[in-house]
Amino acid sequence: MPNEKTSKISDVELLNHYANEWSMLNQYVNDLDRGYEKFLTLMALIAGGAITLLAFIADGQHDNYSFIFYIVPLSFLAVFGVLGYQFRTTAILRGHLARVEEEMNKLLSKDVYIWNSSLIEVYMAHQNIPNNFLMVPIMLFIVGVVAVCIYQTWFAGDLWFNITYWTIVLVVATVVLIPFFRNEIFRHRAYDTDKIIQAYENYKTDYEEKKKLK
Repeated sequence: MPNEKTSKISDVELLNHYANEWSMLNQYVNDLDRGYEKFLTLMALIAGGAITLLAFIADGQHDNYSFIFYIVPLSFLAVFGVLGYQFRTTAILRGHLARVEEEMNKLLSKDVYIWNSSLIEVYMAHQNIPNNFLMVPIMLFIVGVVAVCIYQTWFAGDLWFNITYWTIVLVVATVVLIPFFRNEIFRHRAYDTDKIIQAYENYKTDYEEKKKLK
C-alpha cells in the first residue's frame, strides 16, 4: 500500500488517512451485519404466509388463491438476491479492511487493529461451527416451503407451464446461491491491493481505448 504516491506525507498523516477509511468502512460493514436480521425476518414472514395460505385452501374451496404459491419462490429469490449482494459487499470490504489494518499495524509497530484480519480469519472463517451450520436449518425450512409450493401448483396449472416455470426458478436459484459459496475467495482477493489497482488501471485503459474507437 505505501508507495511513491504516499512517500511525500508523514507516517502520522498516512496513519490518519488509514484510520479514517477504516472507521468509515468498518461502520458500514457493521450496519450491513445488523441488517441481516431483517432479511431473516422477511423470509420467515414469507414462509409463514405460505403456510397460512395452505391451511386456508386446504378444504379445496379456495383454489383461486393457488397462484400465490408461484409468487412465494420468487419472493425468496428476491430476498436471497439482495442478501447475496450484501454478503459479497461485506466480503470485499472485510478483505480490504484486513489489508488496511496490516498497514496501520506496520506504522504503529504493534498489532492494534486485528478485527477484520486476524480475528475474522481465526474465529469467523475458521473454528466457527455455529456459522457453518446456521444455513442448514434455514435451507431445510425454505426447501420444505418450496416443496409445498411445487406440490400445490403442480395440480393447479398447466403441466408444461409448471415444468417451464420451475425449471427457470431452479436456474435462477442456482445463479443466486452460488455467490454465497465464493465470498471467502473474494475476501482474500480484496486483500491484495496491488492486484486490484492493476486491474482497475487495466479497466480504465480498456475503456479509454474503446472510447477512441467510437
